[in-house]
Amino acid sequence: MRYHEARIEEGRRPLRSLAARFGLIAIVGVVWFGWQQMTTVKVPLHYVLGARAANVKELEIVVLRVKDGAVAKDDFYRYSLAPSDVYKTVRLARGDYDLTARMRLATGEERRTTARITAVSGEHPIEIDLSALVTGPSGS
Repeated sequence: MRYHEARIEEGRRPLRSLAARFGLIAIVGVVWFGWQQMTTVKVPLHYVLGARAANVKELEIVVLRVKDGAVAKDDFYRYSLAPSDVYKTVRLARGDYDLTARMRLATGEERRTTARITAVSGEHPIEIDLSALVTGPSGS
């Protein structure tokens, strides 16, 4: 084999190696995606703001895993006219979560509450009644 032929052969190896790496990354990605689909469930959440929902200007929902405190979901809504019911479907791993709701009212007042939820299956929506925050003791 001549020097220039050896050099051409040598030049092909990195391309094959690069293609193999991309192939491996693609396989790992497909396996990870499949694993996520098998270990998580779609959980329908229903936030009840109630009859005085128009007083709500901002709503932030943070879902934390109980076992390690990691944020599983963080949603922020800004309203000019909030609906009385908010529906959201999230994908969560099975287990317990602390759901924290922070609400800012038209008066500028901020209210918070926390509820424990359990993600088991997506068959029935989890209802979180936040209407007491809108009409609470210092509400209008």
